[in-house]
Amino acid sequence: MFCAPLLRAQESSPLGFYIGPIAGVNFVAHNTSEFPAIDSMPSYFIVQNGQGSAPFLGISCDFPLSANHRSSLVADVLFDSKSAKMTSIGGYRGIQNFRQVSSAWGPELVLNYLMVSAGVKYGLLSGDVPQGPAIQLSASVGFVTSSRFNKIANYDWIDSSTGIEHFETDRFLEPIPGLRSLRASWRWSIVYDIPLNNEIFITPQAVPTFL
Repeated sequence: MFCAPLLRAQESSPLGFYIGPIAGVNFVAHNTSEFPAIDSMPSYFIVQNGQGSAPFLGISCDFPLSANHRSSLVADVLFDSKSAKMTSIGGYRGIQNFRQVSSAWGPELVLNYLMVSAGVKYGLLSGDVPQGPAIQLSASVGFVTSSRFNKIANYDWIDSSTGIEHFETDRFLEPIPGLRSLRASWRWSIVYDIPLNNEIFITPQAVPTFL
C-alpha cells in the first residue's frame, strides 16, 4: 500500500508531466523450507517461512497520454524492503561450546532492494488532472542493496568452580544462501487519484506484487 502526492512539473507541452515522492508499507510473506536458526545446530531451533511489514519510498512520475488524463505512463524509482521475521516451528535445549543453549530467536530476514519500474495507468474519469479510480500495471527490475539474517542465541551455564549460573546472549549475522542479486517482478494496482487542485493530486493504492 502506498500514497504519492504528485505535482505538475512541466508546462512546455499541452500535457506536461507530474512528479513527487512515493512512500508506503509492504506486508511481506516469505515461503521457505525448514532450516535451523543456528547453522551449527541443525537439529535444534527450526524455523520456516516468515512475515512482517517493511517500508518502501522513492520518486514517482506520471506522464499523461491524453488531454482528458484517463491514460498515462508511470515510472518509479524505489527503495523497497522485503524484510520479515522468520517463524519458529520447534526448539530444544542443546549444547554448544560447552554451554547450554536455552533458546534461539527465529532470525530476522533483512532484505532491501533498489528498484526501477514502469507501467501504464488507465482511469475511468476525465479531468484537468488525473482523478477517480484507475487500474495500473507495472513491471520492475532492481538489485539487492543489503541482505542478511540477524540471529540471536541465549545461553545459560553453571561455573563448576563457583556454582554460579551465567546467562549470555550472542548476536550474529549470516548471509542468505541462494539469494539472487537481481530481482524482476510485476504488479497490478487499484488506484484512486484525488486532485487537490489543478496542479497536485495524491494517489492511494493497494498493490499486490508478484516476484
